[in-house]
Amino acid sequence: MLIIDDVQFLKGPSIQQEFCHTLNALTVAGRQVIVAADRPPSELEDLDERVLSRFKGGLCVDIGQLDEGLRSRFSRRASPPCKKSKVASPSRRK
Repeated sequence: MLIIDDVQFLKGPSIQQEFCHTLNALTVAGRQVIVAADRPPSELEDLDERVLSRFKGGLCVDIGQLDEGLRSRFSRRASPPCKKSKVASPSRRK
């Protein structure tokens, strides 16, 4: 899974071309891609038409401003659980 926030800042033809190649490779491989921006794809005027067409071909949802608790829950669900460390925490050290 690839998650990209603030996609409205993808500037320049070379970075957008590389992004298109990456997006194509991931979608062909059946991977999920989540892209976030501060406005809908139709209002992203600085993006290449190929990038915009890929965005418009996906699901677009206005989720508004997230509160801190919801952000935290998203982060925990999206991140794999960490393995337990064998290092004792400072409170357990003697």
